[in-house]
Amino acid sequence: MPEKNIKLTAPASVGMIIHQSKLILAKKIVWPIIFMLADFFFAYPLLVKGALTTALFLTILTLSFFWITSKTYIWFNKKLIISNLTIIDVDQINIFKKIVTVVKMAEVNEVAVHRAGFWQRVFRLGNLYLIYNEGKTRIDFFNITKPKSVQKYLATFIHNDLTPAPDQKIDDRKIIEYLKEVKKSVGERKFQEIISKVGESDRDELIED
Repeated sequence: MPEKNIKLTAPASVGMIIHQSKLILAKKIVWPIIFMLADFFFAYPLLVKGALTTALFLTILTLSFFWITSKTYIWFNKKLIISNLTIIDVDQINIFKKIVTVVKMAEVNEVAVHRAGFWQRVFRLGNLYLIYNEGKTRIDFFNITKPKSVQKYLATFIHNDLTPAPDQKIDDRKIIEYLKEVKKSVGERKFQEIISKVGESDRDELIED
């Protein structure tokens, strides 16, 4: 499912986009950066010795650049998109292939966080597990920063009664009370973005602590 076809319709809105830690990207591109720097370091002797060594210089430079670009592209496009109604897992396998999984928030049963190994503890990274479909299916997203904050944010959507059946109406008072909880969870700045779409009569009440 191409990512360009992912469209969120009202009342869905993106609340959080999660990538793996930048440390993971740095680990993947450190070697091509070393090769590229070494190539530039030996640029003069390679370029003056003839066509063969010049071709070698250009080949190393091109391959290193492609290596860095492809790894960065895969890292950037591998993400978890969280809206108030759905969770979209974009698993970028390589530069040509991706797998997109869309899960309705109402189908999520549990959100778990786990830290494993020395490096995850040192750099305060963690793995996020989304369990859905009555515990039969799971989405794993590894090595993210502040995993507990993501878990807490998701909990505000999962553990509530604001996901109605198709023919069910939601009481306005429940929405207001729920948004008050969201304000505490996401902070003032993000909350202001949320209530910018709320009617003026309710906005004053939401702003009150």
